[in-house]
Amino acid sequence: MPSACGGARPAGESRAAGAFVLQLDAEGPVAPVMQGYIERGIRHAEENAAEAVVLRLNTPGAAST
Repeated sequence: MPSACGGARPAGESRAAGAFVLQLDAEGPVAPVMQGYIERGIRHAEENAAEAVVLRLNTPGAAST
């Protein structure tokens, strides 16, 4: 599954002992496309009764002003 924030599906799913944990990977600057990816992932987790969502972010950090 894609791990970039524009991917349509979650980065990974784990089903061990009946528990469902969803992992979302997002890389790059925080932007509206990343927000959509995270919202879709959380919605997928809710619809599939996930026990937890792991959100892994790899962003360049805060913008300097």
